[in-house]
Amino acid sequence: MDIILLQLLVPLLLLFWLAVWPPRSRAGWLMQILATLAYLAAVHMGGQWLVLPWWMAWVLWALFALALAIGRRPDRGWPAAWPGWLLLPAWLALGTLAVVAIVDAWRGLAMPVGPVADLALPLPPGRYAVANGGANIALSPHIRNLVPETELQRRLRGQSYAIDLVALNRVGRHARGTAPADPARYAIWNRPVLAPCSGRVVRSLDGRPDMPVDAPDTRVLAGNHVLLRCGRFEVLLAHLRRGSVRVGPGDTVTRGEPIGRVGNSGYTRFPHLHLGAQHPGTPAAPFASAPVPLRIGGRYLVRGDRL
Repeated sequence: MDIILLQLLVPLLLLFWLAVWPPRSRAGWLMQILATLAYLAAVHMGGQWLVLPWWMAWVLWALFALALAIGRRPDRGWPAAWPGWLLLPAWLALGTLAVVAIVDAWRGLAMPVGPVADLALPLPPGRYAVANGGANIALSPHIRNLVPETELQRRLRGQSYAIDLVALNRVGRHARGTAPADPARYAIWNRPVLAPCSGRVVRSLDGRPDMPVDAPDTRVLAGNHVLLRCGRFEVLLAHLRRGSVRVGPGDTVTRGEPIGRVGNSGYTRFPHLHLGAQHPGTPAAPFASAPVPLRIGGRYLVRGDRL
């Protein structure tokens, strides 16, 4: 898996290199330290810490400090042979790419300017994390819909600022095992979904199957879902479990009222709750209106945030 490679194996290789086989020159040693530091910061800020628990990022920082403490100190200013000189631009390239990723992730932390939908947490008390969310592609794939290039993206433009919520188990992971195929092995599976605002049900759908993990439904993207009209905005709660939706069009709901349960229906690669706010759509294009950023409990949430 890419996450295991990029967020665990590559950092451990860089840290082992720094601790056991650092450059003999101060120039190379400094470049290696800076490149490793930048890479760790990039995966910490932009990584999706679900398969690997969130606290693993902090373990990597502790190992970085240990590698600095036990690593051999350089005994010359500049490399004495051509391999050392070749490594300098390699470290520079790695560090530059990592800094670009850091800047992208940093920019994604800023809430978009404009109206905001203030919502309550649509889940019961527990340990939760944001799998996707933020103001740019570095933190959220939903942002691709903001400037649509395909018909599919145009249909989903209203969900550009949506967030995906997962539950965490006792060790800080979102599932038992590494990407298990059974949706029931995910911590958020079958959790009650609560209305995040008081309003009226615009549309709802039930009856779509819960898909196996990493086998998304490409026909009905939202899967089983509820779309609420709360004041000026509409709020979508998607990927609900088949047979769990408790409300229908025209029903009124109050904040905190159960409306369904988390499943794995629709275009989703693992169980999570999709929560998005938008300006009202049309019956023909219910999710194609202008998107609205949202806050939960006054917080603008991005990938990696925990609730």
